Amino acid sequence: MKRLCTLCLALVMAVTCLGAVPARGADLASIQGTVQALGIMTGDENGNLNLTGSITRAQFAKMLVMASPYKDAVSGGQSNYSLFSDVRQGHWATEYIRVAVEQGWVTGYSDGSFRPEETIKLEEAAASLLRLLGYENSDLVGSYPAAQVNKFHALGLGDGITVTQGQLLTRGDCMYIFYNLMTAETKSGSVYATTLGYTLNASGEIDLVGLLNGAMEGPVVVESGWQDTFPLELSSASIYRNGAAVSAAALQDYDVVYWNRNMGTVWAYSDKVTGAIQALEPSGSNPTS
Repeated sequence: MKRLCTLCLALVMAVTCLGAVPARGADLASIQGTVQALGIMTGDENGNLNLTGSITRAQFAKMLVMASPYKDAVSGGQSNYSLFSDVRQGHWATEYIRVAVEQGWVTGYSDGSFRPEETIKLEEAAASLLRLLGYENSDLVGSYPAAQVNKFHALGLGDGITVTQGQLLTRGDCMYIFYNLMTAETKSGSVYATTLGYTLNASGEIDLVGLLNGAMEGPVVVESGWQDTFPLELSSASIYRNGAAVSAAALQDYDVVYWNRNMGTVWAYSDKVTGAIQALEPSGSNPTS
């Protein structure tokens, strides 16, 4: 419990203030922590989410896949074949785009291109998210794009954002949108997060503590050579030791370390207990317990 409380405190310390209205009353740290823990959004080499930056069609396709039941089926973004004229072999997002197109969440253009670097507008994102939730054009009232935007807002997907039809989305907008997606209602009437196997708390929001605990890896003990096989680059990770933000140099031998890959965050603890070993099984030369 102490570890989880420290973890949540670290999220509050690390969150970037956007000045926007939090979605559905959730605090900003929970919103950011949830989309990171789910792997929908990840930081750059310095752990920065760049929330004021624009979002491209390729990046949005990846977010759709990572927020879907297909996220574990994509081992990597690259593929050995060309999908569109401008998504050639080796493009970082090929596999994400392939899945998103095959599922009908996004489409290419009539000239055979996908335009992966083109920025995405609110109505385009709305149409994709509605398809992800199982809605079809026949379920909407009116025509594109007003029908898609109206349904998008009716489902609460736009809570916390201020952009309107025709405007470009930022990464910060996507953070709110994909957080809202988890508690949006699918066409079949289910809460979307529950269709993915996640649980909701008493407030009807996705259970961040349970999510983080389930996605947390470790422990490992800090000792000589431990970084050689550690899955995160410590120079770019957010590191907390006993709840305080530190650099990798502050970690000490025998610290116990946990980590979350999606968040690029490491938690180290120095709490220890000492005592006399009374028995080793099966033997002192081959102890397993």
